[in-house]
Amino acid sequence: DCHYRFSLNNEEKAPFGPGVGLIDEHGSCDAIPAPPPPPSAWLDKYGRSPTGDQLNAMAVRKLCTAFTWSSAEENEEKGLTGYLNSYPGSGYVRDVENPIDCREKPDEPVRGLCERTDVSRQDLTVGVEQLKSNLWLDEATRAMFIKATFYNANSDYFMSL
Repeated sequence: DCHYRFSLNNEEKAPFGPGVGLIDEHGSCDAIPAPPPPPSAWLDKYGRSPTGDQLNAMAVRKLCTAFTWSSAEENEEKGLTGYLNSYPGSGYVRDVENPIDCREKPDEPVRGLCERTDVSRQDLTVGVEQLKSNLWLDEATRAMFIKATFYNANSDYFMSL
């Protein structure tokens, strides 16, 4: 059997799947055109959410990073300990855009409200399809962590899962 218990000594760090081809073509994931701007910059520049085609162009860079190992420092993550093993914050990451538009709208009576756009739902859908169609999870996958943060405006409370 080729499945080994995880340890820092046998952590996989090589790019795989589409990450290999994209890095061969561009040199690095950062060199891929159409990087996503910060959500506030996108909204300030265009005044609307990105279209599906624009999200797909942005998703190519995310596809590359999802198949390219990054350190805990790059991910800004701490290690996690599970029932059977401990894992560092390093690994393969596919982030989801979650822009929030907090610009004041002069025609609205209530000031200070922030709106969540539909970009996060679209990007999550694109991300899941990318990962499924490119076999991001396979028989050699040892662990997968999903992290989400929720905000309850009624209690002014953030919750992370």
